Amino acid sequence: MDSLRALVAALQDSVLSLEAANAEAYRAGYDAAYVGYQDLSGRYVAELRKPSLQLGSALGLLGAAGAGFFVGRALRRRTPRAGLA
Repeated sequence: MDSLRALVAALQDSVLSLEAANAEAYRAGYDAAYVGYQDLSGRYVAELRKPSLQLGSALGLLGAAGAGFFVGRALRRRTPRAGLA
């Protein structure tokens, strides 16, 4: 009976050490992922702070808006208005 108790105690110690190792591995993985997240987040914020509207894209945007305006005016003149037909 003493050998059975000794075996149970050894198994309980083994379970406790495995749980501690599992907790340590989880903490280490979490810490590494958090550090990676912090780095990526910092780089993303730095990228967002850079001015993104440049002269070429601004001129393209204005050109597209002007073309849309003139196409809209041309289509409006061609279609009869409700109630005026």
